Amino acid sequence: MGSEMCIRDSASVESLLPASAWAVLSPQLFATFWCLGLPDILLPTAAYETAAMRIRAAQAALDNDADRAVAAVTRRRKERERYAQLAERLKADAAAQADRVRAVRDNLRAHRDLWFPPSAAAGSERASMCALLQYCIFPRATLSPADARFCSELWTLLHAHGTPRFSTLQFIDRLLKDLAAHVFACTEREAANLGRFVADALGTLHRWKASRAVYDRECRALPGFSVSLKQLTKRASYEEFASVTAKWYAKMAKQLTAALESKEYMEVCACGALV
Repeated sequence: MGSEMCIRDSASVESLLPASAWAVLSPQLFATFWCLGLPDILLPTAAYETAAMRIRAAQAALDNDADRAVAAVTRRRKERERYAQLAERLKADAAAQADRVRAVRDNLRAHRDLWFPPSAAAGSERASMCALLQYCIFPRATLSPADARFCSELWTLLHAHGTPRFSTLQFIDRLLKDLAAHVFACTEREAANLGRFVADALGTLHRWKASRAVYDRECRALPGFSVSLKQLTKRASYEEFASVTAKWYAKMAKQLTAALESKEYMEVCACGALV
């Protein structure tokens, strides 16, 4: 389902969440989040490249076949034609999928003003991030590896698009601080999927923290790193980000250590699967 259709049908989801959730999270974002899938926002470049390599390898094997019998020559000709057609179809499919991803991403950017209610009370960014995690990210990230990757791509798009009222700092803060509580409610499989999502998030944090230039380009220039959404022009400095990142790591490590030392068997299993 296209993101445009998700937005048009968003009114139908309003009965799914309490009114308090809609005060800080829009039905448009909720519907779009649950309508889209990973292929809608991420081009599987590696998969296309792998398939193309296999076709080229098969074509090379035909070229190296020295059998000059009439039947063998005829077979190789037909095989070359088939592989050529497969290569063309693969190329066309990759182009179509690239166009699809580009269109969905452009549409998400175009509608970014709709994702969080402009009528939300001042200072409600923390409540908005909690609602996004509670009703969207945590439930979906546990479903499958693909869903975990979708969640990773989605929140980074919200950040990269400079989405109004999306606080990247508050999102990461609540994600890492609430992690242990969610792990406790997971099965081993769900925890493993959630672990993939967390690993992606930590990888993004590490990339931002590892280079001041990357931080200035990808973070400090965007409203998600505003110290307060009341003061959008006041952004967290690189030093402030590095400091709070260290605190996040320490807090998460403390929580996970406590979970691993728990006497609850399922909590230990889920935490082990996460890490």
